[in-house]
Amino acid sequence: MSIFSAAKAQRKFAAAGLENIRLIILDARFALRNLFGSATVAKVYLNFPVPWSKNRHAERRVIVPEFFATLNDILREEGIFELSTDVDAYAQEAVSLGQSAGFSVLTQEKNPDRESMTRFERKWKRFDRDIYFVQLQKEKAESVTRALKGMVPIPHQFIKQEEIDISALPEILDKTFKSDGGKEICVFKSIYKELAHDHYLIKAIATDEGFAQHCILVLARRERDWLVKLDTATNPYRTPAVKFAVKQLAQVLTRKEA
Repeated sequence: MSIFSAAKAQRKFAAAGLENIRLIILDARFALRNLFGSATVAKVYLNFPVPWSKNRHAERRVIVPEFFATLNDILREEGIFELSTDVDAYAQEAVSLGQSAGFSVLTQEKNPDRESMTRFERKWKRFDRDIYFVQLQKEKAESVTRALKGMVPIPHQFIKQEEIDISALPEILDKTFKSDGGKEICVFKSIYKELAHDHYLIKAIATDEGFAQHCILVLARRERDWLVKLDTATNPYRTPAVKFAVKQLAQVLTRKEA
C-alpha cells in the first residue's frame, strides 16, 4: 500500500464514521509476527499478493512455511486465514503448505460470489479472469521467535578518544557485515560529515531475515570519547539487525591493538 492509498482510505473511514480501523504500511510478514501477540488475531486476509514465481524473487514471497508458523502463533484457536488470488498455482501452494503446517481446508473454490471485493478483484472480473479463493483454519498452536521484544532501548556504543580510528570510516562503504549467526545483516551506504565539527551521519541498511530497514547512524565526538547511536529522524523498528549495525560501526572504528 502506498502512502497515497493509505491517506485515501483514511478519508473514507473518517467520512463513514469508522473508528475501529488502523492502517500499517509495513511488510506483512514482519508486522504479523512482531506487532501481534500469541493467539490474539481472529482472522487474516491476504488479497491478491504478488506470487513472485521466479526463484530469484523467492525471498519476497509471503506464502512460505515461516508464514504459516507465524499464523499458528498469532491466530486464536480455530482462527481463519483467507486468501484471494488470480493465480491458481499460488492457491494450490497455499493449501499444500497450510496443510503441512496443520491447517484444515474450510473452502477452496474458483470464482466465488463474494459480497465484498477489492478493486483489483473487480478489475479482473471485468476481463473474465478467474479468481481463486481459499480459507484455512488453524488446528494447532506454535510459538515463533520475535525480532521485537518489549521496550528495549537501542544500545549506544562509546569509543575512547585514544582508541578510535576515524581513517577506517571510508572503508565500511558498500561492505556487507553479518552477525555470527548470519540472521542480522547490515550495509553502510553513505557517509556525511558536518564541516565545522567531528560529527558524521552514516546511512545504513539493516536486514533481519529478509526484512530490510533504512536507518541513519550518528558518529559524534564528545569531550572524552566518541558516541555511536541511532539517529531518531528515521525511527526504524529496533530490531536485532539495527542494533547490530550500531555495534558493528563502533567495532570497525575501534583500533584492533587497543
